[in-house]
Amino acid sequence: MRRQEFQCKERAVWEDLLSTVKIGHIAFRRGENLEILPYNFSYLHEHLYFHCSPQTGLAGAVGSPAKFLAYHEVAWIPSTWRHPHLACPATTYFTSLTLSGRLLAVESLKEKAEALEQFMRKYQPDQAYTPLSDKRYHGPLSALFVLKLKVESPVLKRKMGQHLTPQQREKVYDGLRTRALLGDRVVAQAMAESNDESDPQGWVESLNPAQLTNLVKLISKSYWAEGRSLSEQANLNQSSQLLLAKCDSQKLLAFARVTWVTPRVAYLADVIVSPEARGKGLGKALVARVMNHPRLRKTPKVILHTKDAQSFYTQFGFREKHGDENSFMERQLH
Repeated sequence: MRRQEFQCKERAVWEDLLSTVKIGHIAFRRGENLEILPYNFSYLHEHLYFHCSPQTGLAGAVGSPAKFLAYHEVAWIPSTWRHPHLACPATTYFTSLTLSGRLLAVESLKEKAEALEQFMRKYQPDQAYTPLSDKRYHGPLSALFVLKLKVESPVLKRKMGQHLTPQQREKVYDGLRTRALLGDRVVAQAMAESNDESDPQGWVESLNPAQLTNLVKLISKSYWAEGRSLSEQANLNQSSQLLLAKCDSQKLLAFARVTWVTPRVAYLADVIVSPEARGKGLGKALVARVMNHPRLRKTPKVILHTKDAQSFYTQFGFREKHGDENSFMERQLH
C-alpha cells in the first residue's frame, strides 16, 4: 500500500528532479522479454528525450509502452537517531518520479538538435562546445536515433519524514545537524518544507535559485568575492557542510557558510548582510546561530579571514592571529 503522505503534486519538484538527475531507468518490452535499461536523458517541452545507436538499446522499442523512473537518494537516516537498539527505524529519504507512456521516434533534425542541446546544458553546463544548431552536426544528427516519451500523469514521491511525529522528526533534525555531512543541511531544509515546519523567522539552510541569484548580486560586490559568478557561488555552497541564511521570501537579507577543513578545523566564510538590513543586529544574530550549530560547538578550532570586522568577531570568542591587511582570526575551544 502506498503511503499517501509521501505523494507530492508540486510541478516544480519533479521538474527540478528531471533537470538534475543524471541517469533514469526505462522499462519496456522487446518481444517476450522485459528490459530495464539505465539512460542519460534530457527534459524539454513536456517530453523526455533519449538517444542511442539505431542498432541497439531503445531503438527496437519504438511504439512500445514504456515506464520511466528517476530517483534521487537524499540521505541515509540511521536507526540510532530514533531508537538506541532497534534496526527498524533505519531508512532512506528520497525523491522519485515515475511515468508511463509510449516511445516515439524523433525525425526532425531541429527537434533532435534542441533535445541534445538541452542534454548538453545538463551534463556539460560550461557550454564549451559549438551549439548543435551548427550545420556540421547535420550528418551525425541524421544518423543518431532519438526517442521521446511524453510526460503525462507523473507520480511523484517525496519521503522526508512526513510519517513521523514532530518529536521523532526533531530527533532526525538533530541527527542531520550534528552529523553535518555534505547535503545534510539540504535534507533538513527539505524536511522542514515537506512538513510545513519552515522557520517562521525566515532562517533557511539551503537556497532556492532566486535566493541564490540574489546572494550573488550582493556578494559579488564585496571586497573578498568581487565578480564571483553564479556557478562559482553555487559550487561553494554545495561544498559547504553548513549554510545559514535569513530570507524574506526570495529576498536574501543575511548569509554565512562553513566548510570543515579537517574534522577538527572549520572555516567560516562569506558572512554578509544586505545593506538595507544592516544596523539591526542581524549580523550578530546570524553568526550567533552559526556558532551554536551542534557540530560547530564541538569543533576545536574555527577560523576566518576579515579585512575590517575584527572587533565584531571578538564577541564570539575569535582572536586575531595575523594583523596584516586581511586578518586571520581563530576561535579555539578550551
